[in-house]
Amino acid sequence: MPGGSEILLAVDSLSKSFGGIQAVSRLSFTVRQGSVVSLVGPNGAGKTTVFNIVSGALKPDSGHVHFKGQSITRLAPYEIARRGISRTFQDMRLFLGMTVLENVLVSVQGQVGERPLAVFGAPWRIRAEERRYRDAARDALRVVGLLDREDVLASNLSYGQQKRLVIARAIAMKAELWLLDEPAAGLDAAHVREMMDLVRRVAGLGQTVCLVEHNLGVVRHVSERVLFLSEGTLLAEGTPEEIFGNRDLRAIYLGNV
Repeated sequence: MPGGSEILLAVDSLSKSFGGIQAVSRLSFTVRQGSVVSLVGPNGAGKTTVFNIVSGALKPDSGHVHFKGQSITRLAPYEIARRGISRTFQDMRLFLGMTVLENVLVSVQGQVGERPLAVFGAPWRIRAEERRYRDAARDALRVVGLLDREDVLASNLSYGQQKRLVIARAIAMKAELWLLDEPAAGLDAAHVREMMDLVRRVAGLGQTVCLVEHNLGVVRHVSERVLFLSEGTLLAEGTPEEIFGNRDLRAIYLGNV
């Protein structure tokens, strides 16, 4: 990551419990603009809970989340998305009865339908805006290699293609920070390589990415920094080589990494 890059996301002393079970405990870390950071750790380490708090799906018991220097701790998910954070999910949450292009179009922000009074404007202006939205959606599909499938129903895509469609929606949002939850989960080796290449490609364009991923091969190849969580606390952070070369951390994760 660039040495002078600014802190985009700051998590400060974050805590969250569920029925007496401490999922996250006084967790603090930062993500710098233009970097790729992975959250790893055994099941139950609190990784997805952190994503849910940052994206607004959960509210912390204590602590703060700052994005671009401003607090987003108590904002609703749609407000956080508008600020520039895109969140993907393991179950993808696609609209299977809609086409590939339509799935991406719903992610393009600032559309006429979001501004009720705009529908009373000049029809030619509305049509021009709609063309821009479609162009933006097609640009996103081009990046992930799905432009030739734009008229296909999402339900008719392969699993690997559906994973790429999720990334296309994140691209179309033009978010400044991506929270990718298990982007390689369920993919075969060939599609895992495609996903790694895609993440590296968008990171090379200056995109900031924070991912939760159990495939340590993916983590090694795409991450600049790795945060190792266990029982909701940050045990260590460093380069992939530093984290995965640590015998104690390997023992905590799987016993063998």
